[in-house]
Amino acid sequence: MRRIIIGADGGGTKTCLVALDADTLAAVASAECGGIHWLSAGVPAAALELEKGIEALDLGSEDSITAVSVGDPSVEDSDVSAGEDFVMRAAQRVAPGARCFSKSDVFMALYAFSRGEPAALLVAGTGSMGIALTEPYGFSRPARLFTVGGWGEPVRDPGSGYHAALSAIGAALDAFDGAGEETALCREVLEYFGAGKPRDLIEIFNGGSLTRPFVAGFARRAAECAEAGDAVAAGILRSEGEKLGGYALSLLGALPPGGKKLGFWGGLLTKCRAVREAAEKTVREKMPDADISVPAVPAEVGAALYAADAMKAEEKK
Repeated sequence: MRRIIIGADGGGTKTCLVALDADTLAAVASAECGGIHWLSAGVPAAALELEKGIEALDLGSEDSITAVSVGDPSVEDSDVSAGEDFVMRAAQRVAPGARCFSKSDVFMALYAFSRGEPAALLVAGTGSMGIALTEPYGFSRPARLFTVGGWGEPVRDPGSGYHAALSAIGAALDAFDGAGEETALCREVLEYFGAGKPRDLIEIFNGGSLTRPFVAGFARRAAECAEAGDAVAAGILRSEGEKLGGYALSLLGALPPGGKKLGFWGGLLTKCRAVREAAEKTVREKMPDADISVPAVPAEVGAALYAADAMKAEEKK
C-alpha cells in the first residue's frame, strides 16, 4: 500500500493540491479546487471545497492518506489551532485517521522556498505580504517569524495587485475628468469593466457585484499598457515595485548576519516586469549582493514537505 501526503495551497478563489508519496516524496497527482478562505466563505463551505479537492486527486484504492497539510489563507502562524480544526473537518470523510497540519499560506510558500532555513519571501498577488524565518525552523518550538504588509482594508495592501489596480483606475478617472495625464488606461478601464462611456462606470463600481480578485485583475491591463510605453501606467507600477522593495529590505534586515536569501512570489512580482524590476532595483541599491530568486517549488509541495518533515521530527524524539 502506498502512503500519501497531501499538500494544499489555499486561496480565496483557487486552491492547488498535490499528493506526494510519503516514502519517496515524489509527486503522484495534482488537482485544483475553489477557494478555502473559511473566514469569508464559512467553515462548512470551505471544508466541502477542500474535500472536493482531495477527491479530485483521484487516488487509487491502494493509496492510504497519511497526512493532509494545508497552507491556510485564514490563519496567522501565531495560532494555527483553528486551522487544524478546519483541516480535520475537511479530511474526516475522505482521509479518516490522517494527520492534519495547518500553517498560513505564506508560511508554507516560505517553507517550500527554504525548507526551514532562514530566508525571506515577498508575496504580491491580489494582496501583498512578506515573511522572514529568522532562525532555522524547529518543530518542537514556536517559529521565529517577522512579517510585513498584509494589512488589507482600508490601506488595501500597497504593492498588491488590488492596490495597483485601484491606482490605475484612479488615473483613468482623473484623465476622464481632465485632472490627470492622458493615458491608455482610459480605454482599458472601459473595456475591462464593460462600460460604454466613462460615466457608466459609476453604476458598475457602486453596484456591489465587483469582487476584490476581479478588480485586482485590472493590474494586468496596467502592465500591458506599461509594456506598450504608457508613462502613467509605468509610473504606477514602478511605485508599487518600490514599495515592495522597501518591504523586502525590511525582511532582509530581520535575517541573521549573512542571511540575504529572498524569494519573489505572486503574479504581480513574477509576471509584471515593471514591478519586479523596480522592487529588485530598490533592494540592490541598499543590498547589492542580495540573493533574489523565484521559488522553484510551489507552495502546495511546501505544505506536503512540511508535514513529512514534522512527522520525521516526531519519530526522532
